[in-house]
Amino acid sequence: MFDLFADVAVRLPLTELFTYRVPPEFADQIEAGRRVLVSLRNVEEEGLVVRLHRNPPDFETLPVQKLIDSEPVLNADQLQLAEWMARYYLAGPGECLFKMFPGGKRNPPRVPENKRRKSGDVSGFAPAHDLNAAQAAVYQAVVAGLNANPVANPEAGRDTAASLSPGSGAVQSSRPPAHLIHGITGSGKTEVYIHTLLEALRRGRGALLLVPEISLTVQLIERLQAVFGDELALLHSALSGGDRRSAYMHVLRGEKRIAVGTRSAVFAPVAYPGVIILDEEHDGSYKEHSAPRYDARQIAHKRAADHGAVLLLGSATPRIETAYAARVMQEQTGFVYHSLGERATGAELPPVRRVKIASSQTPITGELLNEIDINLKAGQQSILLLNRRGYNPFVYCSSCDTTQSCPNCSVALNLHKGQRLVCHYCAYTRAFNGACENCGGEAKPIGSGTQKLEEYLLNLFPNARLERLDTDAASKRNTVRDCIARLIAGEIDILLGTQMIAKGLDAPGVTLVGVLQADHGLAMPDFRSAERTFALLTQVAGRAGRGELKGRVIFECLNPENPVIVNAARQEYEAFYREEITERSDAVYPPFCRIIRLLYRSEDDDRARTAIERLHIRLSQRLQPASGELATILGPAPAPLEKLHNQYRHHLILKTLHMKRVRNILAELLPEERARSRDRLHLEVDLDPVDLL
Repeated sequence: MFDLFADVAVRLPLTELFTYRVPPEFADQIEAGRRVLVSLRNVEEEGLVVRLHRNPPDFETLPVQKLIDSEPVLNADQLQLAEWMARYYLAGPGECLFKMFPGGKRNPPRVPENKRRKSGDVSGFAPAHDLNAAQAAVYQAVVAGLNANPVANPEAGRDTAASLSPGSGAVQSSRPPAHLIHGITGSGKTEVYIHTLLEALRRGRGALLLVPEISLTVQLIERLQAVFGDELALLHSALSGGDRRSAYMHVLRGEKRIAVGTRSAVFAPVAYPGVIILDEEHDGSYKEHSAPRYDARQIAHKRAADHGAVLLLGSATPRIETAYAARVMQEQTGFVYHSLGERATGAELPPVRRVKIASSQTPITGELLNEIDINLKAGQQSILLLNRRGYNPFVYCSSCDTTQSCPNCSVALNLHKGQRLVCHYCAYTRAFNGACENCGGEAKPIGSGTQKLEEYLLNLFPNARLERLDTDAASKRNTVRDCIARLIAGEIDILLGTQMIAKGLDAPGVTLVGVLQADHGLAMPDFRSAERTFALLTQVAGRAGRGELKGRVIFECLNPENPVIVNAARQEYEAFYREEITERSDAVYPPFCRIIRLLYRSEDDDRARTAIERLHIRLSQRLQPASGELATILGPAPAPLEKLHNQYRHHLILKTLHMKRVRNILAELLPEERARSRDRLHLEVDLDPVDLL
C-alpha cells in the first residue's frame, strides 16, 4: 500500500505547493481544505491541504506535524476558486486560500438536522414592504434568470463545487445575465434585494449580499434580520474572532443560507448560490490592497458564472466601467441595465446650492452656518461632511517654505488635538511646540479638519447635540453603530464626519446636508478622482429629505463651476458619465483599456529604483514583439506617494487591450523578479487598480 501524501499551500508569497507525507495516525482524519502545521526550511508554518494523493515524489518528504482543525475550513469550490485566483492575479495559492476564511480554531456546535429548514422552505419570511411598479419590473427581470436548485437534496456547502462546478452538467449551459440597478438615492434598491433573496431561498438556492461597510448599514442589516432571522450569517471584521468564525462555519456546513458581509464575504461558502448582490458597487472598498489584490466584483462575476447564479449590482453612481458594460457593451458582457429614477417614498431629491469658499481661516461659510441655525430652531437634523480628519491638515513654516512632514511617508503631518502631529498613513506621531523641525522657525497650522470644525460649531451652538464621526472618534467597537442609531432616533442635532457618513444613512429627520471643501478630492493625482468625488457628493446629498420634510444641500468649494461639482449639485449622472467617458476614451483609460500596476518598494531608494528599471527593460523586450505592441508602458517613475511606511516606492503602469497575453508574459517573468526581491525588496502586482497613488 502506498503512503498518503498531501500537497500543501503555505501562507507565504510562494507560487508552488509543497508535498508532505501524511503520518498513519492522521490518514483517517486529514481532508482537503483542512489546516495543518508543517515544517518549511526549518520553520514551522501553517498550511492548508489542497489535495491528497498516493503518488510518491522523487524526493524525501517531511511529515505533516499536526492537524489544526477538527474539520475542513474550505470546501472544494473554494479550493478551485483559489487556484483560479492565483493564476488570474499572479499570486501564490496560499495567499489566495488564506484570504477566504476567518482565523480561530473553535467551531460552533452543529445545528441538528431537525432544526434546519429544508431546501425551498421560506415559511414565515415576509418583506415589510411590497414593491412599487418600477421596483417590480426590475425584480421580475432579475428573477427570470434565477433557476431552481438542480440538486434534489442539498445539504452542507462542503460539496457545492462537486455538484455545481463548471463542466459537471449540473448547471445550465447558458449563463444568467448580470444586472445593474442604477437607482437614485432612496429609490428602493434594498427592497429589490430583499425580495430577490427571498425568491432565491424559495427556489432552493443560497445567496450572498456584499456591502462596503457593515457598521454604516445598520438599517439594512436590521431589515434583513427582520425578514430572514437565523438564516442570515454576518461576516465582517468588526465581529469578534469567535463570532466571525462561528458564522462562517454555519455557512460552510449549510446551516445558514444567506451570507452578508464586506469584501471578503465574497468567498463565503454558501451552498448552491443562486444570487450574488453587491450594493454600492462603485465603492473602492471592494478592492483588496494586499496580495492577492483581488476585486470582489471580479470574484463575484466568477462565482456567478461557475454556479449559474444571477449577479446583481446596485448603485446611485455606478462605476464608469460598469455603466459602460451595462449600457454599451451588453452583448459582449451579458449585462442588463435597469434604472430607478424616483424615490420610493415619492420624496423629491433635495436642491443643492454651490457656495464659493472665501480665503479665510473660518472652517465654514456664513451661508451654511445660517442654514444650521434654521434647522436647530426648527428641531431638524443636519449632516456635515468634511473629508479631513484632525484639527489642521497642514503645519507650514514660511521661513523655510516647508510643511511638517512624516519621516516615514512623503505626506504632510496633520495636527490633532493635544498638540500632536499625526501621520494618517503610518500613524507616526510627535508633539508639536510651534517650532519648525527643519529650521526652528515658527510653524503655523493651516486649514481645517473635523476636530476644528467640531470645536468651532460647539462654540457657536453650545446647546446643540453634536456628534463627530471619523476614524479617530470611531476607534471603539460599536461606536459607529451606536452613533447612527442615535441619529435615526432623533437624539443628534448635528452629525459631522468624514466620508464614512456619506452612505447607508436613512434618517428621516435629516433635512440639511453641508459638504465642506467639496472639491478637495479633485486635486488627487489619479484618473478616478473625478469619479470618486462625484460619487461621494451625490451619495451624501442623498441623505437629505428622505422623510416627509423636504431637504436641502450646500456644497462649499473653491471652484463652484467645476463640471464635476456642477453635475453633482444637479445630481446629473448622465451628464457626468458623458463627460467622463469622453475623457477616458481620449486618454485611453478604463473602460477603453485594462491596467496593470507593478510597484517595487524598499527601505533603500536606489534598490527600488534599480529593480523597477530592470523590470522595465525586461517588459519592453517582451511586450513589443514583431507582431505589434501588446501594452503601453508608462514609467518607470516614483509613485505619487513616493514613500510610505519607511519604504520608497517606484512603479510602472501597463495599459493594454490584451490582458490575457500580457498576464501570461508576466507569469513567466515574475518568478525570477520575486526571487530577487525577497531580501528587503518587495514587488506588488495590481491588476485593474482602483487608484495609482
